[in-house]
Amino acid sequence: MVPAVQLQQSQRIIGQVQAEDKDSGDNGRLHYSLVGGSSNKFTVDSQSGVITAVAGSALNPGEKFILSIQVNFAF
Repeated sequence: MVPAVQLQQSQRIIGQVQAEDKDSGDNGRLHYSLVGGSSNKFTVDSQSGVITAVAGSALNPGEKFILSIQVNFAF
């Protein structure tokens, strides 16, 4: 769980999720997607797993969100 902080326009990165595949090269690429939770307030980069707040989202200190992020093999 990553605590919400008061965000400014330039500070929209919330955190990053990571997964590992023992394969290398194209066979080791993964795809991240947000499949549940507050999808109207957050996005996840499909290649890096970086979670960002959607522009204009009001996030207050102490607020908690549960996000479900799925990782698949990228084809």
